[in-house]
Amino acid sequence: MKWQLEIDKIKKDISAWNIIDATLSKKILAPDELIFTSSESINPDVTINLYRDNVRCFSGKIYKAPVEVSGEKDYFIYTVLGPWYELEEIVYQQLWANFTGVVLSSVLKSRVILGQNNSGSQISCDNQIKDIANYAINCGAEISLGNINLQSPMLYDETKDINCSEAIKRVLKWVPDAVSFFDYSQDAAPILHISRRTTLENFDIDIKKIPVKNYKATLRKDLQISGVDIKYEKTHSLQSQSWNTIESDRYPPNFNSACKKALVMTVELDGWKGIVETREIVTAPIDIKKETWWKNHLPALQDKVHDFKILETKRETGLPNELIRGSVPIWLDSAARSDAIKAKVSYYTEGESVRSHSLSLNLTATFASTGTYSRTITNQDAEPTPTGLAKSLYDSLSTPIYEGQLILINLQNFEFIAKKINLINAKEGLESMSSCVVSTSENLFNNSLTLNFGAPTHLYPAKIVELFRINRPRKTTVSYKSRNTGVSASSSKVEISDDHPNSLNASGEKLRSSIILTPYENAECGIFIDSSILKEDEQVRLRKVTVCEDGRPATAYTFLSDPMQQ
Repeated sequence: MKWQLEIDKIKKDISAWNIIDATLSKKILAPDELIFTSSESINPDVTINLYRDNVRCFSGKIYKAPVEVSGEKDYFIYTVLGPWYELEEIVYQQLWANFTGVVLSSVLKSRVILGQNNSGSQISCDNQIKDIANYAINCGAEISLGNINLQSPMLYDETKDINCSEAIKRVLKWVPDAVSFFDYSQDAAPILHISRRTTLENFDIDIKKIPVKNYKATLRKDLQISGVDIKYEKTHSLQSQSWNTIESDRYPPNFNSACKKALVMTVELDGWKGIVETREIVTAPIDIKKETWWKNHLPALQDKVHDFKILETKRETGLPNELIRGSVPIWLDSAARSDAIKAKVSYYTEGESVRSHSLSLNLTATFASTGTYSRTITNQDAEPTPTGLAKSLYDSLSTPIYEGQLILINLQNFEFIAKKINLINAKEGLESMSSCVVSTSENLFNNSLTLNFGAPTHLYPAKIVELFRINRPRKTTVSYKSRNTGVSASSSKVEISDDHPNSLNASGEKLRSSIILTPYENAECGIFIDSSILKEDEQVRLRKVTVCEDGRPATAYTFLSDPMQQ
């Protein structure tokens, strides 16, 4: 094989760079690494490209270059890391809704909810990893995105202050057989691929035809599970009452988890939250043909008039009851209308003869009757329950896994990383082991290649007992609803005053409604809207106004009255 090294866009045979030793290592979910020793002093800011038979097989930047003195000559031991290292240098952030005054904007935060997109919807492992990778690319990571083929759901996972590499690994704990690798062969930025073991390419190694120095392989039956049972626990609440529900996701479908090697997890999901809105309504019948009804509404008529007679009546609605106290909400499905009632009457007072008079009043008429009415309001929907997660975990963990090492000599150009290998003409069972190569180490001078195969070490626990703990670091996500709305998940209460605007023509004051918005019951803080401060002809309306935002004119909506002279 012919090895060439390109440094600062200058490509030469590896020996022409005065290199005396070089090793290329490739790993899953970790930086690929080129370590070489040279007497040449190399600018640490340049990109290093390695070519095997004129095909690029590695690209990276110098991470460190300590000096080693040998005799009269200085040698530099360069460590060049591949593009995965750039994912470790970038903190992953997501957009969150943020209130600035009265404007809702978006701001990047290092608090992240894995499994959720910017619109607040739950997403799969595939789409979450694509979002992480694209964020890193937008931050300057010199990678491009290839095939992300996982086809697995995931849970919401809230955390903070993690880099892009950690975020990807945190997502992939739900896909334990996932592997990553870079394709360096194109002229563009290295291409990141992440796939499951079942989709990887198979390669048969016949130990009688391919020069194998030695090999070892161990069947890890201790890492094979018998089934998966995920119990999703949700705590729901309504006012001061709370209750729990449990949903189970099992695979195989009829799996009984009361057995050995069962992967059993209790996953806490945020539950449904609601409040009860209560309205107390007091009504009375409208009977405009009765003298007592008019006198009750116009107190001035009660004691000073005599021979009261109703000559003619007129009203705008035919609704039977008058709203005395409270208000009729839309959800009650009982009509409430403003009603102007007029009458012509005759009566006399002391010292006067009988005369006719015109009476009028405005009130709220309704179909509703006196009573206390309530409804349930949803403050927060329950966190969605993933579907198919048990099957995805079972598919990853139910097949036998062989773990071991293989050393090859003078093998022609071939990339083994993230390939499944079978050992032909070896011990029984190894010809169909389909074990994934998780790391390689290639000496560029003696053409020896060491393959390590088995479970991905960054994801797969060493023991089955560790596997049972993959869900323990996860905490219940309580911010998933507020990320794109800016609204806290805590319940709020709306109180509406008992007063209602009934207008009498000359008898009694005009009563105006007020509204109080508080974050919780008996709170001292809140928003108070009281129309009693307005004069008869004053109105407050929603209006568009011009404001200054960051030194530039902008428009906003606000509640304003007409301008008034001082």
